[in-house]
Amino acid sequence: MYPAKFRPNCFKCFPLHRAAANGSLDKCEQLILSDGMNPYQPTQDGWTALHVAIANKAENVVDLLLDRYEQDLAIVRQTIKHQFLWKTEQVGWKNRPILIGWTEEECEAVLSAMSSCPAGIPLNLQIFVLLRNPLHGHRFIALDVCNRNKWCDIMWLINRLLPNGVLSLDRCDMRRDVENYLQLACALSTKEITVKLIRHGASLNVASGMQGRTPLMAAGEKMRKDIIDLLTTKYADRFDPCACDRANYTVLHRMMHRQHTGMVEYLLNFLLNYRTRKLHESKSVALSKLFTYDSKEYTSLNIWHSVRSVPMKKLCEKYIRECKMDVLTPLYDTTTLGVLIGCGIAVQYCHEQIEQDLTLLELQDNYGKLNILHHLIRNFYDVLRNLQAHFTKTLNKLELNGKRLDDYLDSNRRTFLHAAVSWSDKSLVEKLLARNMDVMKLDDNGCLPIHLVYRTESLFVMLLDKNKPAQLAYVNEAGHNLLHISCRNGLYGEALEVLVEHGMDVNERTPDGEIPLSLASCCATVTFLLDRGARIDLLNGDLLSRNLNHMNYCAANALIPRIYHLPWFRQCAHMYLTWIIGKQTRDCFSYSNQKFLETYPDVRRLLFDSLYAHSRTEMAELFSRVCHCSILCCVKWFMEYDYDINYDYPFWGRSTPLLGLLGYAECDMKDQLRMIEKLLQKSIDINASNDLGRNALMILANGTRWVKHCGKLSLELASSLVKRGIRVDEQDEQVQQPQPVPGSFSNIIAEYNRAYHSKMSSIVRKVISTKKCPKALAPYNQAIVADRTVYCSGVLGMELDTLKLVPGGAAAQTAKALEHLTNLLSEAGSGIDKVVKTTVLLGDMNDYATVNDEYKKVFSSSFPARTCYGGVKLPLGAAVEIEAIALTGAVL
Repeated sequence: MYPAKFRPNCFKCFPLHRAAANGSLDKCEQLILSDGMNPYQPTQDGWTALHVAIANKAENVVDLLLDRYEQDLAIVRQTIKHQFLWKTEQVGWKNRPILIGWTEEECEAVLSAMSSCPAGIPLNLQIFVLLRNPLHGHRFIALDVCNRNKWCDIMWLINRLLPNGVLSLDRCDMRRDVENYLQLACALSTKEITVKLIRHGASLNVASGMQGRTPLMAAGEKMRKDIIDLLTTKYADRFDPCACDRANYTVLHRMMHRQHTGMVEYLLNFLLNYRTRKLHESKSVALSKLFTYDSKEYTSLNIWHSVRSVPMKKLCEKYIRECKMDVLTPLYDTTTLGVLIGCGIAVQYCHEQIEQDLTLLELQDNYGKLNILHHLIRNFYDVLRNLQAHFTKTLNKLELNGKRLDDYLDSNRRTFLHAAVSWSDKSLVEKLLARNMDVMKLDDNGCLPIHLVYRTESLFVMLLDKNKPAQLAYVNEAGHNLLHISCRNGLYGEALEVLVEHGMDVNERTPDGEIPLSLASCCATVTFLLDRGARIDLLNGDLLSRNLNHMNYCAANALIPRIYHLPWFRQCAHMYLTWIIGKQTRDCFSYSNQKFLETYPDVRRLLFDSLYAHSRTEMAELFSRVCHCSILCCVKWFMEYDYDINYDYPFWGRSTPLLGLLGYAECDMKDQLRMIEKLLQKSIDINASNDLGRNALMILANGTRWVKHCGKLSLELASSLVKRGIRVDEQDEQVQQPQPVPGSFSNIIAEYNRAYHSKMSSIVRKVISTKKCPKALAPYNQAIVADRTVYCSGVLGMELDTLKLVPGGAAAQTAKALEHLTNLLSEAGSGIDKVVKTTVLLGDMNDYATVNDEYKKVFSSSFPARTCYGGVKLPLGAAVEIEAIALTGAVL
């Protein structure tokens, strides 16, 4: 919220707003009373004239607009009391939207959607409308939202009325990202205007704006000490001062983040008094709860990490000591005692608590690795950071303790040299080596400092120059020498050249069978080894699978084109595709592996085919993943290769690939649309819904980017969904708390409704043809879909390639015919379980029992209706012919 947003020149197209910004009472009265201007109308950003008057501290204009609000609200109260006959104490209607009907046409439209019995509508579904002028004796009405026949009209009406604003002091329109009047007053206006708003009924508990902040939070954000004094002294019993915003921060947390000791101290005194007086908590418990940050998304964060300045730490220590705060208060992955010691807050108080109870030293974090004693004595990395920043000064302090640098170890027995190397801090490594730190010191994993060098040749050479023979000769417990370890660390060039020149073999095996090439984690390492004679024939699938998690994508991209033709690679190739795509987003994949798969189409096809042969379930899961991540090139390849997999495989919850493609709309809209159209040609459940109960049409309507960037195409897609039989009258699981439809969606929703009514008035006919069934022997189609019904032509038990009857008589022909029928139904978007009628034609009624035995293997339960004819002369002398009628879509 910035005052510059409310200057007069920001409202050139809104005369009333402009007059309010100038504080011109006469002009505002003229525009409202004489010119008939709507005082509740918001701008495109959601600001009403009252917002502008508040921000510009125009108290006289605020009084005018609040008087108009009171007049209209009085009409609402009278109607509810005398016409709706609701009890006076029933005030829940104040939380429901009250739209404004301003023009005569709007008022007429409102009356046509009016409910004759508002008391029969649940309060949480009510939508009210206030008419500008009385019409046929009505001024305030409730819409008939429970009448299904009026839903389309009501939806259209709501979209039309939304730009007029709403009658409320707690919201200016139906958007949730616009600050309400009281929040704006607490941030930018005067105490007098704030008091007026509260007196007229504005709630101090209602949060608004992008961050979901309350008026008290808004005052704190702008450091309005005068407003905070007003709210906490005069209206302390009207709001919850411990309320959280959408990031789960309270006003106290926000002030602590800003290191504002004066505001924090004032709030602490007020909040402690509030919790002890109203919630009857002790000061110790109250302080612990005030300092608690509870976030389901960021569970490892706590408020103590935001206490950085010395004055703020001293202030916290003062209240911790005064209130005798319980240091045993648990946090997500540690305890309050451990965090206070780690952050250097109230350390003396913590020491005193430990002296009183030495068992506190045994307190462990949730991971079970560090206890309080570790936090007290293991300040290893704090010292290391000080060495980075002030080497000489920190070194002098360490030497006063009578220890050598090599004596300081972390929990893994790593020295400062190990840590500096792992941080790739070349400057610090140079300084430590100049102090003669031991390069042969081992940590708990048997690693020398040089073993921690990752893709930094100069650092490797610097360390190797110190005690070179010993480092070259060292082999760890796994039997890996420096060449093996360096290849895994992604080193190449000069670093590996030194090792090869020393005599290390690029094909030397370790005791567990590893060779440098199988350990190489970088493409440059792979290239270096191959140039130095590394043998590809020594590799095998077991070696590659063991090191896959240590390998960078570039290493695999350099290695696979050289080995994909080898017979053993086909046995392990399935593991690469899921690893290459992994859990990457579309952008990460495009930077890492997309170009590789596009450059080597033969390799790509092998990887896809291998995974399909290995597991169709994993293939379906991968397809669902790339759809939800909108990795369109992979979706395209899946469509191109046409695998027989479950194209409805849920990625998370019940979200199918179709829902994933619709829900992830960032760019490449047209390509994404093409992929969706291709997916719609597959045998998928068009009415599948996610965990929120939203189907494809709902997600498309909710997709603001679809509407903004691809409006016409999204309507075409909606039409395709309707033609496929999607239900347009579905409701999601939030129907009991309906969210208002933004005005920008009105056109697309209208198009959906028109598409739906068009669907109900006309029938779509679709020809089905598939290579999985024998082609037609005469002028007919294999099947026809009319609306949601599939009509299958008679099917014979024929071979696909020869178009001759299968040997084996009636039993074999029946089994084959039913197999063709199953494939045909699947191609039509149906299935055996959706068949409602079959007709069986027999050449000889003596085959009746034989045909029934095969028939029951396919139709095992819920048998469809059936007609059987015997003694019929069938084409090609067949023993049996079967035709069927089935349904598509959801069948209950």
